[in-house]
Amino acid sequence: MKLFKERDINEYFKLIFDKINSDIENMNEDKFMEYNSEELSKNKSEASKLNHLKVDLSKRTSSVTMVKIEGKKFPPLYDVDRGKSHSCARIDYSYDLPKESELLAFRPTKFHMTQRIEATINKDKLILHHQTLYGNENLPEVETSKVKNSMTLVHEDINRNVEYINLEIDVFNNKIEELILKIINDRRDRINRSRDQNNDLNDF
Repeated sequence: MKLFKERDINEYFKLIFDKINSDIENMNEDKFMEYNSEELSKNKSEASKLNHLKVDLSKRTSSVTMVKIEGKKFPPLYDVDRGKSHSCARIDYSYDLPKESELLAFRPTKFHMTQRIEATINKDKLILHHQTLYGNENLPEVETSKVKNSMTLVHEDINRNVEYINLEIDVFNNKIEELILKIINDRRDRINRSRDQNNDLNDF
């Protein structure tokens, strides 16, 4: 999983909006016409408003795993056999998976990511993988310092993108009632025009 890079956040908002539109269009016509437009719009918007993405990076565990890295992927200055794979230490940081975890894949309009980091989701955990090219699971202090400095920047990137996504969620939530009201009024107008035409066709 590529954090905040897989899809545009506006695609997520469109999915939500399309579902609202479908729900309204599929309501029983007679029942739909009984509703007050403003009241229905308010009820639908309250049910559709999105929660903020909340990622707690302070509660975490870490572990070291040795993984195979192809020699050809090492930087040019590394003295390794390019035709073989080499075991290198990978540090896995595990965090509680946020409730709104699907948002982790979406790219905010004001995107900010300075670090490359791979992520996976395993049940109720978000796991960030920091890959080193160090060939032993017992890391020296200089290597652990590199890892911690890099992960500090990763955390800053994540917090910044969470902030940007939540700002866009606020904009979506603020305008959703107005958009829903337009959907409702458009359908109401179509129904009224159809009924008026049917009545007119029978008036002879």
